[in-house]
Amino acid sequence: MPEWVGRADGRVDIKGNTLTFTSPSAIPNHSFTVDLKSLQPDGSGTVAGKDTKNRTFYITFDPGSGARPFHMTYSYGACRRVYTPKT
Repeated sequence: MPEWVGRADGRVDIKGNTLTFTSPSAIPNHSFTVDLKSLQPDGSGTVAGKDTKNRTFYITFDPGSGARPFHMTYSYGACRRVYTPKT
């Protein structure tokens, strides 16, 4: 699957079961909020959200805890964006 190689700068906040990614980008749909309740106990899984145009996107997490990369894909395209935390 092709990956978006452009930078995705921003801030991730997790409060309870909600992840919010806030981007400083002026490009629409770069900020989002998703519910993490459906993740597996090991932290892995896929959650769905809707963008400002009501299009479905998916955030996929590998197993683990703490800061780690996650991937975003849209229902209408084959590319995925990789969000990698700075440590």
